[in-house]
Amino acid sequence: MKPCKHLDYDESSYPQCKLKTIDDFDIPVKYWDRFEGGFISEEELRKFPDTAIKVQFCKLRGRIKGIFQCYNPGEMSCYEEE
Repeated sequence: MKPCKHLDYDESSYPQCKLKTIDDFDIPVKYWDRFEGGFISEEELRKFPDTAIKVQFCKLRGRIKGIFQCYNPGEMSCYEEE
């Protein structure tokens, strides 16, 4: 499991999202938390409960509604290993 080279972790690009890391794997998995960073409010979550909170940002595709699709070859057609 390796990250795609198109993932975007530039914190200045997403100031209302918090960059987090899961260290439970051989390669740490980074992702963006849109709730904890303040981008999504509790009121929005009540209105739209299916809103993606833990996401990736891709330089090719924009926001990805999940964490691991860009770490596993074959899940995204644009995946290129870092």
